[in-house]
Amino acid sequence: MKKVVMKVIPHSDQRYDTLGDYWIDEDGTWQFRVSDMGDWRYNFSVLLHEFVEFALLQHKGVSEEDVLAFDPCRHSD
Repeated sequence: MKKVVMKVIPHSDQRYDTLGDYWIDEDGTWQFRVSDMGDWRYNFSVLLHEFVEFALLQHKGVSEEDVLAFDPCRHSD
């Protein structure tokens, strides 16, 4: 892990209909996006959830393809 980037963004800017999203860029940067819910506590809670989920998946070696197979809502198309 070289860098972690966490941003609160408008919900309409999400890659798909979700409150939180994450991915790894080609350069190894961990990217996290959380929809702005108008209260920093809600934003922080979703961001924390996404960060922990991502870390657990990384630790267990679960690939993005595995996540997509389990959760088809994560597709951006």
